[in-house]
Amino acid sequence: MKIRILFKTTAIAVITLGCIHTSATPFIFNLFAKNAKIDPAALYMFIMVGMSTIFIGWLQYFLVKQLHPEKNAAQNGFQKILLVTVIYLGILGSGAVMAMPDNPFAYISLLIAAVELIFWQRYAEAIHSTQVGD
Repeated sequence: MKIRILFKTTAIAVITLGCIHTSATPFIFNLFAKNAKIDPAALYMFIMVGMSTIFIGWLQYFLVKQLHPEKNAAQNGFQKILLVTVIYLGILGSGAVMAMPDNPFAYISLLIAAVELIFWQRYAEAIHSTQVGD
């Protein structure tokens, strides 16, 4: 199914975005060290956002493998978990845009979430069309 391949591609993009965010920690640490006092809570949250983004991408990648439109939607709990990950990524992306409007990666994460939401909608339509055909 084409949607699954596209969803896997966006999941890889999410993992990459999380890796970039996490690997930027030393640069951010040096920036804080030069300009102001280092806030351990802010540094912790910076690392955790990157790690959670990696986890969401990883989870999405493996959940997409479990999706089968021929199964009954009520029986496939993976679909609901995948939707929760898309919503979570949307919350991360919109929060990043509000907190850092000058950061292009914030807009990238919001764009990925929007694309995944479109893929989710198309997948839900595919499930509905296979159930109606029965």
